[in-house]
Amino acid sequence: MSTSQLPLYAIYIHPNDLQELRRDIWNDDLVPATFTFQKKNFISI
Repeated sequence: MSTSQLPLYAIYIHPNDLQELRRDIWNDDLVPATFTFQKKNFISI
């Protein structure tokens, strides 16, 4: 299987939200993120 056939996954979390996650890893509050799979975006709020 060549690398061009592998599925592409990406997740983007705003740096401020990522910093909050790192500060309190056990916090159950949701953070906004964008998940990309095969060039299709899925937005979580």
